[in-house]
Amino acid sequence: MAELVVLKLGGSVLTDKKKALTANKKVIARLAKEVGEVINSAQVRVVVVHGAGSFGHILAKKYGLQGGVHDASQRIGFAETHAAVTELSQLIAREFAKNNVPAIPVYPLLTARQQNKKLVSFNHQVVKDLLFAGLTPIVPGDVVLDGALAGSICSGDASAPWLARALEAKRMVFGVDVEGVCTTDPKKDRKAVLIPEITSKNINQVLASLGGSSAPDVTGGMRGKIMELAEQAKATPITIVNALKPGRVRDALLGKQVTGTRVLF
Repeated sequence: MAELVVLKLGGSVLTDKKKALTANKKVIARLAKEVGEVINSAQVRVVVVHGAGSFGHILAKKYGLQGGVHDASQRIGFAETHAAVTELSQLIAREFAKNNVPAIPVYPLLTARQQNKKLVSFNHQVVKDLLFAGLTPIVPGDVVLDGALAGSICSGDASAPWLARALEAKRMVFGVDVEGVCTTDPKKDRKAVLIPEITSKNINQVLASLGGSSAPDVTGGMRGKIMELAEQAKATPITIVNALKPGRVRDALLGKQVTGTRVLF
């Protein structure tokens, strides 16, 4: 049976994060074609996890969902955010269908639960069953029920490694909007240098070079994210690539050598 890879596509790749409900349709179409080529080659099975981008974050901020769901207005915001997320997932699924990939959205709202913003359960059986049936699951970042806060945001960065472990995926690929993990934030510093590989041998050196403030993670953010990736890579090797560059995601899914950062432990 073809090996299983979990692909996480960042919201900043799929959407314009500064404009509400704005998809990068050309990018989505190209990525659907690339992933479709891989799946239809029968070399790899893929579970696609994607960020919500401007279909989730702007509404979540508007209604203050970061702190939970506590009043009538936030309950409306919770529902609106989920509706927006489903819109993005359906758009992606339609592009996959154009490339002969039968993709089915699986919404964490219905399958996952959190406790104080921490993912504590994800019923992955439906994802497993879809794969068995020859279908491709698409799992978005979503709002979910939360035992402490009534509702909270479950990011794709949380559900992707959870599913990779539960489904015993061979590899994970993170498609982001930068080349990979760099010595400084590549969006702010032209002298940022790509770190091609992070392992147990150089992790401390990498963390020291990143510092504690504006050091990049897979999307150019916080130093702590590198530590999270290192922990995830203990179970499943990770490759981080620039999904805005044609062919990078396709080659990474196939296990080819590609420009980016490999995290191996």
